[in-house]
Amino acid sequence: LLHRQILMQWRKSLPPTSLAALRNKKREREERRFQNKTQKKGPKGPFFNFTPVLCDTRVYRTYRAIRSLYRAIC
Repeated sequence: LLHRQILMQWRKSLPPTSLAALRNKKREREERRFQNKTQKKGPKGPFFNFTPVLCDTRVYRTYRAIRSLYRAIC
């Protein structure tokens, strides 16, 4: 309960736009994960899956940064 209150305070301290962007990123990540599960596997190779992997790592990095920040607050 305590860490939830701290998280709420942290969210209030953030500008609202960044929070919306965060939520969108989360949604995009979940959509991408779902697509990866459902779609048929295409041709393998370094050129075919280059950009999606890049996007994924960037999203995951931000997620990791946010998670570590949240851990630091608690």
